[in-house]
Amino acid sequence: QAAEDNAHSFKAPLATIEAAADTLKRHLPQTDPRVARTIELMRVSMGRLKGLVSAVEQYGYVTADLIDAPRTSVDLGLLVEDVLSRYQDIVAERGLRINRHLASHAFVRAGKGMLEIVVENLIDNAISFSPAQGAVDVSVSVLDTVIQLCVDDEGPGVDPAKSDRIFERYFSSRMCQPKESDAHDAASHSGLGLWMVRRNIEAFGGAVFAINRCPNGLSVRATLPAAGA
Repeated sequence: QAAEDNAHSFKAPLATIEAAADTLKRHLPQTDPRVARTIELMRVSMGRLKGLVSAVEQYGYVTADLIDAPRTSVDLGLLVEDVLSRYQDIVAERGLRINRHLASHAFVRAGKGMLEIVVENLIDNAISFSPAQGAVDVSVSVLDTVIQLCVDDEGPGVDPAKSDRIFERYFSSRMCQPKESDAHDAASHSGLGLWMVRRNIEAFGGAVFAINRCPNGLSVRATLPAAGA
C-alpha cells in the first residue's frame, strides 16, 4: 500500500509537468535550436523520472514479498517462456532476435512473482542495450543440483573495473548508455533492476554474476538450487 501511495503522489505532478511541456512544444518556435534542445531535455528528463518512480514502486512490492517470501515449486523454463511472450512487440519494433534454449522440468523452490521480476529485469536490460538487428540469448539449464538462467546480449558490456558494482543499489553504468530519446530505456536503468535481481536470487539461496562476452556484449548468469536438491 505504501508503494502504491508513494508512486501515486509522484505520478500526478509528473503528469501535470508533462502536459505543460507538450503545450510549450506546440506553441514555441521549433526553428530555434535552443528551444528544440530544451524541449528534448525536458522530455528525456520526464522519461527518466517516470522510470525512477516505477522502479521505486516495484522496489516497494519486492520488499513486501521478502517479508514473507512464498516458496513453491516453479518450472523456471516455463516461467521464462511466459515472460518472453510479453516482449514480442518490443522485439519486433527493434528488429531483434530472441534465441531461447529452455530446459524442461527445471524446477526451483521460490516465489513465482519474485522470479518474474528477476527475468523481466534481465530481459529489459539485455534488450535496451542490444543494437538494432542484434540477438539476445536466453537459456535455462539443469546442472546437477542447480538450475542456471543465462541472459546474453550483444551490447557494449560493462567497464571491467566496475563489473562488481553493477548489482549494487542505484548503480547503473555501461560503456555506452542507451539512446536518451528512448523512454523505455530510461525507465529500465534506474540502478535498481540488477540490484533487485541479486536480492531476489539470493533470497532463495542462489547466486548471480555478470561477465563481458567476446567480442562484445554482457552475459548475466543466475543459479538457484534445484527443487529437492
